[in-house]
Amino acid sequence: MNELTNQFNNQGNNAATVVAASREMEEVKGQIFMAQNMPRNECAYVSFDKRLGFIAELLPPELRADDIMGMDHQKAIMWLWQGARENIEEVDELQKELSSTNETLETALEMISDLQEENKALEQRVSDIEEFIKGRLLRR
Repeated sequence: MNELTNQFNNQGNNAATVVAASREMEEVKGQIFMAQNMPRNECAYVSFDKRLGFIAELLPPELRADDIMGMDHQKAIMWLWQGARENIEEVDELQKELSSTNETLETALEMISDLQEENKALEQRVSDIEEFIKGRLLRR
């Protein structure tokens, strides 16, 4: 905190500092005004200086404009729409596969449960047979 205070005190009343601070304050005021008075999606476009874009040479040929200098937006929309349709089909297939896998799992769990019950019954039977044999051997 002391370091910040020293820096502030060392700046003095430098005119350039005052102008820069005033400019920054005006930018902040402008952004606040835009945020309060513009709809959310419009404000996002207005308040940011940087824009996203594509380098035309790096685009797939399907998306390039005929002059190869930019992107054909209509082609891009069709390409994205086709990709979305393929993704929907893939999701449907995966849901069917998951449903089938769940049915198989439920069947396997039922079989395991049945086998465990059979195993308990067989263990009891073996135990009974062992007791019978011990009883017979002790009688001799």
